[in-house]
Amino acid sequence: MKKIVIEPEKCTGCRDCELVCSMTKTGEFNPMRALIKAVYFPEEMVTVPLTCLQCEDPLCMDVCPANAIERNEAGAVVINEDRCIGCHMCVSVCPVGAIKDIPGRGVVTKCDLCGGEPACVDICSAGALSYEETDEFDTVRSRSAAEEIRKVLKGGQL
Repeated sequence: MKKIVIEPEKCTGCRDCELVCSMTKTGEFNPMRALIKAVYFPEEMVTVPLTCLQCEDPLCMDVCPANAIERNEAGAVVINEDRCIGCHMCVSVCPVGAIKDIPGRGVVTKCDLCGGEPACVDICSAGALSYEETDEFDTVRSRSAAEEIRKVLKGGQL
């Protein structure tokens, strides 16, 4: 399966990924509406781009009472907005906070890999984001990175 691979050590913190994502998905340059987030950790002086990890065994899919979260033909985990009931159970279990509420619509959304051509990857001049085939090791590494980031976001240390 192809997914966005993040190399935080290459990220310059330009946040272009947020801008192009919000423009692609909502038609406005608004980082608050982006489905990728460049999180700055001032103590470490590092920025880490975060987006859906396209988990092999997604917790969001398991908890959705409306079965609104599924894999599309390309293997991406996507939300069917027609079935979403806005319960936010998926938001609660996502290890990296990649699922967002759509204001005023009562449903949630997440990265869908732009149909196989992620705009954030195309705009990343630093090479911190790439779209590539992954193997099991990459999935394990992504989950491990997500857990470390989760600790930091909950007040722990990286």
